[in-house]
Amino acid sequence: MCIPITATVGNTNHKAGNKNSAPSVGIVCNERTIMFESLLLAAVIAGGPDPTSSVYTGKWYVEHHEPIRRCIVHRESRGNYRAVNRRSSARGAYQFLDSQWRKSLVWMLIPEHKDKVKEVRKLRDKPIHHWSRYWQDAAFWVAWQRGKGRSHWSLQQKECW
Repeated sequence: MCIPITATVGNTNHKAGNKNSAPSVGIVCNERTIMFESLLLAAVIAGGPDPTSSVYTGKWYVEHHEPIRRCIVHRESRGNYRAVNRRSSARGAYQFLDSQWRKSLVWMLIPEHKDKVKEVRKLRDKPIHHWSRYWQDAAFWVAWQRGKGRSHWSLQQKECW
């Protein structure tokens, strides 16, 4: 079942069908999408930062690629950093294949995080979906390589770029 997301801001009640209402924020069809859209809606209403923004903004972060990253994370996991694919070893918000990527990503993260080498190396012992949001976002940007690594998400090409 799908439901429209509506909002109440101050004394103004926004409901579908009300002539003075704001347009519906979105339609959700499962609990993962509800969580993703609800966080976004809460931030919009509160006037706060977008909770879907990358937590990592280091060396590899490219601000004008942020909409592409958001599209990828939404299509891969609906923003669920704990996502586990039951048909493969794909894990986390970006659905990295844990069996192939975990050790490589750790080595790719070390050069920028020399002050946190012990912490980064400990990631080798944790499945990607147990990494913090920061480390998953950092791993995305390191693998993305300012767009050179886009082939890792080639199935998202039509929708995201």
